[in-house]
Amino acid sequence: MILGLTGSEGEQWSAQRRFALRNLRDFGFGKKSMESLAHEDITELIGNLKKEVGHPIATAGRFHTAVLCSLWNIIAGEKFAHDDPAFKDVLNKLNA
Repeated sequence: MILGLTGSEGEQWSAQRRFALRNLRDFGFGKKSMESLAHEDITELIGNLKKEVGHPIATAGRFHTAVLCSLWNIIAGEKFAHDDPAFKDVLNKLNA
């Protein structure tokens, strides 16, 4: 079973981290422009969470959504809002 970068540990985690960093550099990882793209998605995530202050907040999938929106923007050059129906459809298909 492959647990991914966030679900693994030890040598498997190290190998996946090296692979991810090596390949993300090709897309600008660590450059200022990539940081600003990620910042936009973090700002949107925080804004969405603030809308629910005072109520129980379901975080399942929200952090994944922010990360995937950033990665999609970097790789495909398209920006999706976190609540975009087309993007949610893609996420649902990935999670099926």
